Amino acid sequence: MAVGLSQVSSLLFVDDVIDVSTNCLDAEDSHDNAVLFSKKKKLPFSKKKCKSMVVNKKKNDPTPNLYIEEAKVDNVCNIVYLGDVFNNKGNNTDLIDDRIRRGTSALIQIEALIKETCLGIFTISVCLLLYRSLFLSCITFNSESWSKLLERDIHPIHCLQMKFLKKMVIAPKSVSNAFTCLEFGVLPIVYEVHKRKLNFLHHIIQMREDDPVKMMWENMRKFVDEKNWWTDVSAMLDKYGLKLESVSRSSRHVWNMKVAEAVEKVAFQQLVDECKSKSKTSSLNYEKFETQKYLLCLYPKQSNIIFQCRSKTLDIKQFREYKYQDSVCRRCGQEEEVLLHVVNCGHAEHLDVSVIDKLDVVDDSVKLQLIRVTMRIESCMDAVEAKEEMKN
Repeated sequence: MAVGLSQVSSLLFVDDVIDVSTNCLDAEDSHDNAVLFSKKKKLPFSKKKCKSMVVNKKKNDPTPNLYIEEAKVDNVCNIVYLGDVFNNKGNNTDLIDDRIRRGTSALIQIEALIKETCLGIFTISVCLLLYRSLFLSCITFNSESWSKLLERDIHPIHCLQMKFLKKMVIAPKSVSNAFTCLEFGVLPIVYEVHKRKLNFLHHIIQMREDDPVKMMWENMRKFVDEKNWWTDVSAMLDKYGLKLESVSRSSRHVWNMKVAEAVEKVAFQQLVDECKSKSKTSSLNYEKFETQKYLLCLYPKQSNIIFQCRSKTLDIKQFREYKYQDSVCRRCGQEEEVLLHVVNCGHAEHLDVSVIDKLDVVDDSVKLQLIRVTMRIESCMDAVEAKEEMKN
């Protein structure tokens, strides 16, 4: 696709990345045009930063040797531009691998920090703070435009994100991802990527008309049937109810706020619908997209128990019928092992466990009730474990 007198193949390969071509002849021709373009516009290329990368090169094709003022341009297999990693195969493998590597490193550092620090009831609050400032930044905020991603591309990053969140409360893998996001008030990673791409659109529109990136974007808009970066972003504008005309009329801060609000609204509704479709979480109601209060005011072990009770993944017979042959309580051997009985097994005073499903506001009385409930559940599970160890 033409940009001035240079040839580039994507919105992302401009500036110091002077050549991304399909074969040796195209590479040399593109190089000459790019050098001529830079001289006319008085925009000299950096000898140190310029790279040459040929995509879809046939096995027997020679690798082109390009020069800038007698300095040879390095031929590479992948290029990092605006934080995104691109390779000569034309796929997103290197980009996703790079994001996974960064995210895993951040996850390990956060876990090490939390284990070495006694934070008490503030443990999960600090985890969420580090999630947004470190983990999420490593995966998304170091990348500007994001190339067009398929579902299989984003899936590994989404799995890493869910692994991080579930580790906060030591939840089993079987917990619904939608439920997890709603409890923590966290957007799935795909929506974070959408926000970045929509924010980058504002950056493009604010550029000068003769800027190569702006010109490339204008050219992309002419190819209606082609799948490219713009068609992907255009579909996002429709999905989130945003208008292209309002981008240029809004400041960067205002546009970012509009994008965040629109994406969160759509994501929240989709997560609630998915949660309602699951048999174990269909009874839960969510009014706002925010971190549930019990996660912020209870100790991690207590939060873990409440989290598993709400998601119906606690290791009791009521929630795991497939695992046991009968429903008799393993502690007393008399009544059915349901959550209400587990909380009150062996106690004269009975506690109401319906408070677990209604946690919009956690005042002092509700907090005290939750603490008593979790202590009784923990005591019952410990007694069952000790009894089973004696049998073995």
